[in-house]
Amino acid sequence: MHNTPDKNALNTSAFSPVRFTDSPSHLKSLKNDNIGIRTRLKATAKTLVENHRKWDAAHRRGITLCKSIEKCKSHAIKTFNDSTDTNVADKTLYPTELKAICDKLQVITTIFEDVRNSANESRRQIVSFIKLGLTNVFADSSLVYRTWDCTMLQSATDRICDAYENEYEMKVKVMENIAHSRNDDELAMHLAVWEYQTHVDSDIEMLIKSLIIEADIELDDKTS
Repeated sequence: MHNTPDKNALNTSAFSPVRFTDSPSHLKSLKNDNIGIRTRLKATAKTLVENHRKWDAAHRRGITLCKSIEKCKSHAIKTFNDSTDTNVADKTLYPTELKAICDKLQVITTIFEDVRNSANESRRQIVSFIKLGLTNVFADSSLVYRTWDCTMLQSATDRICDAYENEYEMKVKVMENIAHSRNDDELAMHLAVWEYQTHVDSDIEMLIKSLIIEADIELDDKTS
């Protein structure tokens, strides 16, 4: 007959679930957030992320349009240079169909402008919310999201906004000049400048992905 072990003698600590708790200062900071600073910062972060998706969709659409312009313009250049008859009706560097494509590309650049302006407004809001929370919400803990503090959030937002500003200027230059390309090399150059973004690069993409994780942002599967 086996004796039933004493319940108090069982050591169950090794099987207890591991729990990660917030630090006391962070809990106090959350309690002090009676006006929802962190909630507002999360909403602002979500706006940044959603607008970046719009930027990405517009960028991809612009690539298609730039390729159409390249094809149309290249054909016009070839026809213009190869033709010896000055009375040929289609002897022009600006065929009719070119304008319609360029107009669509111009509309695309307005999307970039909207995203840039919205990002700058988000930056203004983030700075304001952080200043508002310094006296109580972030007095004991500067953590804004999971691991990002106020400084990291502001730095990331600045980098994103600056990237949009610089890339937008590049997009506008391509939009304004690609149809005036004089040869295939210039056409290829303009297409490359649009397609391979210099400023909204892999580092910015990583910041956006980090922001999604840090702020615990839920996004639907729909793309713009």
